[in-house]
Amino acid sequence: MKIVLKPKFLLCLIVWCILCEIASPGHGFYLLSFVLFIPFFYVLTIYPDKWLQTALIFGFSYNFIYFRWLWYPFQYTEMPVLLAFLAVAAMAFALTFFLIFFAWVFVKIFRFKYIFPTAALFTCLEIIKGIIFTGFPWGDLSYNFAFNKSLIQLASVGGSYLITFFIFLINLLVFNAFLHKSRRFALSALFVLLMFLLFNVVLLSYSHENGKKIKIAVIQGNIPEKMKFDEKNAEKILNVYMNETLKVVLKKSDLIIWPESVYIKFLSEDKDLSEKFFKFLNSVKIPLILGIPSVDFINDEKYEIYNSLYFFINSSQYLRYDKIHLVPFGEYTPLKKLFFFVNKIVPGEDFSKGKNLEILKYNRFKIAPLICFEGIFPFQIMRLCKKGGNILVNISNEAWFGKSSALKQHLAANILRTVESGKYFIRCANTGISAIIEPNGKVKNHLDPFVKGEIIEDVNLCDNLTFYHKAGYLINFFYFIFALLPFLKNLFTNILLP
Repeated sequence: MKIVLKPKFLLCLIVWCILCEIASPGHGFYLLSFVLFIPFFYVLTIYPDKWLQTALIFGFSYNFIYFRWLWYPFQYTEMPVLLAFLAVAAMAFALTFFLIFFAWVFVKIFRFKYIFPTAALFTCLEIIKGIIFTGFPWGDLSYNFAFNKSLIQLASVGGSYLITFFIFLINLLVFNAFLHKSRRFALSALFVLLMFLLFNVVLLSYSHENGKKIKIAVIQGNIPEKMKFDEKNAEKILNVYMNETLKVVLKKSDLIIWPESVYIKFLSEDKDLSEKFFKFLNSVKIPLILGIPSVDFINDEKYEIYNSLYFFINSSQYLRYDKIHLVPFGEYTPLKKLFFFVNKIVPGEDFSKGKNLEILKYNRFKIAPLICFEGIFPFQIMRLCKKGGNILVNISNEAWFGKSSALKQHLAANILRTVESGKYFIRCANTGISAIIEPNGKVKNHLDPFVKGEIIEDVNLCDNLTFYHKAGYLINFFYFIFALLPFLKNLFTNILLP
């Protein structure tokens, strides 16, 4: 590819890679998201016949930088280092197809015109990425603003995708102002930016908490992942969480939350361990949420295993939710015959997919249960809130990812889901980041990664639905209509003027 050797291409690629890193969640340069795509647009403009190579190289670079944390889980498998590297590269390459499709339409169909439909097209592709092939709404453009609540309030009206639309639209307007040395485009970019800021400020001023107040205790035990691989450590792990919990019992919490996969055996598997656990529940006399694997026997020879969230009212009464959105190659191996050569990262048998997406009701609680990366899926959370959920509870185990950028990226996605729902988001992770997020997206309190501790905070059970959760599907549909306008225009032009 001779294009790679061109000085302008290399310079734009280097700037693009730097911007991709420093504008992402966890860094302080998120405002650079407003100009993030300018190097990419510029290269497409000066080398339009090389749009495929450009999109491939820029897209792969972006995704490999952003998702490099996928390397960490492979240290727990027997996969050779080279194969692990290729697996991460394959993931980055697969996600690059969305940018390739965008570049094809932008260059070949739109021919660098249609500013608003182009922004809608990019937004549509972000929506599709979160749905197809089980969905992966990770790394969305809007997440870059997650840690500044003043820039994400539009999510309560139009979801995180509306924020993505504005960011990308401003990128296009700024680029056209630069390319054409146009005052009109520059003023348009400034106007859209000011409207974006104004809408967010107004919505932030009107946001308020509602519902009954309760006290939540979140426990982070900081258990190393390798410790969980040996079932002999089950009692040691349980003791850590019980001892940490006893520190907060006297503060009279209404609910205690432990993370995913704390209890690493089935409840019926070890009688002594389960009796110890139930005795503890009876002693604290506070409802407890935690992650426990479940097994359901269909007959004497056939059974199904689930990654489950248990909501214990007491030792003899509990509610259970089985995870529906499983992690590919982590909790199950998709298309096993095709991927026979791939080792599943998490040891043991594949989990089965949960069958019911329901809230867990008890007294004032209408808990929307979320396990691990289920907390990033906007439409799953929307469905739970429409069913009456008044608080979002996400239990997770991110020890797999070390002190990587995955932790901040995951939290950023959770923050946007919080604003979309207008409800408190309680995040309990084994090694962090555990957090309590207010309905406006502010992180009220958190525990840093790889520390042992607890969070105790007052939160509200919010029963109201945001505008986005009332009309989210319709709002997202408009992006697709908007993106299709140039196609429809060309179609009718060809029909009327053949």
